[in-house]
Amino acid sequence: LSGEGPAVPIIGDFHYNGHLLLTKYPDCAQALAKYRINPGNVGAKRRDENFQQIVEVAIEHATPVGEEAGAPLSEPARSGGKP
Repeated sequence: LSGEGPAVPIIGDFHYNGHLLLTKYPDCAQALAKYRINPGNVGAKRRDENFQQIVEVAIEHATPVGEEAGAPLSEPARSGGKP
């Protein structure tokens, strides 16, 4: 898409399985301009582990991560990143 017209950032909006998609498809993970997540939809049983995988992929590809504005803030987001 990047060669097809105007430069428009492509944002990945991930719910539940973003950690799997980003690790299974690294070319897609690299092509995205930003990852947008809903902290309540990262997974129930392994939420912290799934969120960590998304952050690790974001760091690897120097991709910013945003939180869904309408979602209740996660504890780290409420406390400015401090647990």
